[in-house]
Amino acid sequence: SYFHIYWMEGGLYDSLDVVTYESMLYQATKEITASYVPDGWYGDNSVNDNPWQMLYPWAEGDSMIIEPYGWYKDGDAWVADMSEIGAQDDDSSDDLDKIKVVPNPFISNSNYFNESPGNSLMRFTHLPQKCTISIYTISGEFVTTILHDDDFDGSEWWDVRNGRGQEIAPGLYIYVVETPTGEKKIDKFAVVR
Repeated sequence: SYFHIYWMEGGLYDSLDVVTYESMLYQATKEITASYVPDGWYGDNSVNDNPWQMLYPWAEGDSMIIEPYGWYKDGDAWVADMSEIGAQDDDSSDDLDKIKVVPNPFISNSNYFNESPGNSLMRFTHLPQKCTISIYTISGEFVTTILHDDDFDGSEWWDVRNGRGQEIAPGLYIYVVETPTGEKKIDKFAVVR
């Protein structure tokens, strides 16, 4: 965690000072006496001589997944606001409402996630940072449990097998997502062979 101040135009900053600008942290790489905007471009078109260095909220090796909700057509474009990546969501009241399982219905051999034959996958999305996913048959028989604990990736993959490693039978299934604080989401999915 860095001690930081809010950037002000015309301010004087020492080397290694950290400022907040547009919801991101920037660190001075040298003494700054001019009005350099932390996210500005200074210099020619190929080299940015801005003395502010962005401090990213992720570590080397971290990743993110960008999921478009439709096919692209000519002229389509999207913008990712990287300043929001890593922002902590402290409002947990709506965390469980967005959880989904895909594909639903699950059709074996559909190759939905380009998996190899015999290695079918389903994915639970929009999960809270920590939760337990329990899966049951429609008659209430326990199938398996999946533990999720990831600060950045809200997805969890499942190989559509029970706790003994056997492929589950076609039918309707119930899943229960439960957080450590006891909040629950109960929903269903179908398996078709």
